Amino acid sequence: MKIAVVGLGAVGGFIAARLAQSGAGFEVSALARGPTLAAVQARGLTLREAVVILEPDALSLATQCNNVEERVHEVHTAVDLLAPTP
Repeated sequence: MKIAVVGLGAVGGFIAARLAQSGAGFEVSALARGPTLAAVQARGLTLREAVVILEPDALSLATQCNNVEERVHEVHTAVDLLAPTP
């Protein structure tokens, strides 16, 4: 199965690394840009896992995502980059 991870930040990097190392035969591709792209090209991706236990009241759970509209343009850019070329 081919899987594309759009964005190699903390979450995307974690997901891409875990899928790539899972041994399940996934073909993992990742989209990165700028300093993240340069760092991964130079040093690869290192995943250091830690066990973190948070009590239920330790987090404020968001009921709305206020910045979704601000980031929609990035999704459209990513889709354009992933589209097959004729």
